Formats: sequence, structure tokens, C-alpha cells
Amino acid sequence: MSEADKKLEAKIRRKLSSENYFLKKVPARHSNRELFGVGYMVFNDRNIVELGATSHEYDASLEEVARFAGLDEATLRLASA
Repeated sequence: MSEADKKLEAKIRRKLSSENYFLKKVPARHSNRELFGVGYMVFNDRNIVELGATSHEYDASLEEVARFAGLDEATLRLASA
């Protein structure tokens, strides 16, 4: 994971936390990580999945989570550059 991705993930976590959501990343030893790579799930304050469990656990990408959090396109472009 690049430094830009780490910074974007931290920014997303702060934004979601301020709106009573939290982000979970696929655990390092989870079977889905071998099959699908790194993924994310967003939970609300009642521990209900809001994003990231449509076809399997942790299926949301970092960009999808950023859009869910309401980060603008300029922030996403800076993180991917």
C-alpha cells in the first residue's frame, strides 16, 4: 500500500468517524484477501453494514468508500497521483 493510499484511508476514517460510521479493512489472514485482494466495509453506529458486502465481505474499494464518505474528486485525484 502506497503512502498516498495510507493518507487517503486515514482521511476517510476521520470523515466517517465524524458521521458515526467506521471502516473495517479485510484482515491480513482472511480467506477473501487471497481471492479478492484488499477490500473494505463501512458500518454504522449500530454495527450494520452500509457499504462493502454486496457479493462478498469486504468488496468495496478505497475509491468507493471515499465517495460514500463524501470526499470530492479533487481529493481522490491527489491521492491517486
